[in-house]
Amino acid sequence: MPRTLLQACMLFACVLFAWADASVSRAQEADFRSVRWGMTDDEVRAAEPNQFIERHSKNPESQMSLVYECSIDGRPCRLYYEFNNRGRLFASYYNFTDVPFDQIYEFDTRLRATLEEKYPKAREDRSTDFWRTETTDIELRAENGHPGVHYTSRKVPAVEDNAGEALPKEQF
Repeated sequence: MPRTLLQACMLFACVLFAWADASVSRAQEADFRSVRWGMTDDEVRAAEPNQFIERHSKNPESQMSLVYECSIDGRPCRLYYEFNNRGRLFASYYNFTDVPFDQIYEFDTRLRATLEEKYPKAREDRSTDFWRTETTDIELRAENGHPGVHYTSRKVPAVEDNAGEALPKEQF
């Protein structure tokens, strides 16, 4: 009987370690490209392999962006990482500035198809250009008249108080 109890304990320990290892792996999975929401700018810079262009502040709330040159499906674009007032990554987007005006509709259609393929179960309403995963809201939208894809964290707010809680929009 003690041998059976020992075997049962060993089996339980193996299952427990396997579950813990899988949980850690899921926690370390990237939310966007090779980064996770909530990372600092230093962590993002270490994880992003593309050509860094600039770092700049966007507004009085001390929000800041990192900008990279990259290519998606052979098309050059700018990649923006957005950080909130506490320096935590909360959004990112691709901005395709070289798409000629007469090709925007065709390009938008291809982007939509690519997002559909990548996130087939994340689009609840087929009449919108909005997808939702467990950690990220994804939206196909223009930025300064150029096509783009925006990724926004569902867990890290754009503006936080000192305790890391989201501030109501009327406070900023």
